[in-house]
Amino acid sequence: MLPPQSYINISFFQPPAFLMIGIPGLEAIHGWLAIPFSSMYTMALLGNCLILLAVKRTPSLHQPMYYFLSMLALTDAGLTLSTLPTTLAVLWFDYRLIGFNACLV
Repeated sequence: MLPPQSYINISFFQPPAFLMIGIPGLEAIHGWLAIPFSSMYTMALLGNCLILLAVKRTPSLHQPMYYFLSMLALTDAGLTLSTLPTTLAVLWFDYRLIGFNACLV
């Protein structure tokens, strides 16, 4: 019979990178597909910044409901800033590898 310590799984697997392929079947028009993505990126950042600015500058919006709205806008801006540059790099510059640590973050 094995001691209880031998049942612990201590394997470690860390792939060096992940390969992103973009949108399968539409590789020929990735440059054109980046235009709507970049416009959505710009509009999302602009809209969220306007919400944050309006809540900060207008004293009548200093209520819990608007603080919650500003937290949602801040979260959306953070998600936009972390995902869309990678997507645009795949579509525009054919940058397909992403490191394991960058994917984990």
